[in-house]
Amino acid sequence: MPEFSVIIPARNEAAYLPGTLRALERQTLAPAEVIVVDNASRDQTAQIARSWGAQVLSCPEGGVARARQLGLDTARSSWVATTDADSLPAPGWLAAYAQAALLAGGYPEVEAYEDVILGQNLARLGEIGYVPRALVETSARRLDRGVGPFLIQHLRNLTGHTRGYFGDDRLPPPEH
Repeated sequence: MPEFSVIIPARNEAAYLPGTLRALERQTLAPAEVIVVDNASRDQTAQIARSWGAQVLSCPEGGVARARQLGLDTARSSWVATTDADSLPAPGWLAAYAQAALLAGGYPEVEAYEDVILGQNLARLGEIGYVPRALVETSARRLDRGVGPFLIQHLRNLTGHTRGYFGDDRLPPPEH
């Protein structure tokens, strides 16, 4: 199995980050390094990450893409996986990801849609099936308002009504 760096962009994630770091500790394929990129947090995100033994990088420029890219640029392993600071990867997540990436030959560079590229490479090998152990169980934040609102939002997403998924329902609608 290859060695993996795991990158976690984080902004004000003190409430959720311990769960994600605990889930990474329970991986059947342990990450070679865990990098938390603190994206201008105003809470204890960086201190919590350090207390769990993660390498902490500071990214003062806002935006998850910038934070993720800083982590990717810093990672020492030749293989990289990313997850959100409020996600709970199942214990076999990294091992399953590694097996799938090796089977498909990986991808030449990390791009904005690296998971789509990996999926396309896997599809060329044959039929793609549901692999529960390769998934993140859920984002803890998505359950903050209860299971009912969580399920309603997913139904809206499935029907193409994604407004609100990323908290943008609290912002004014975009102008057309």
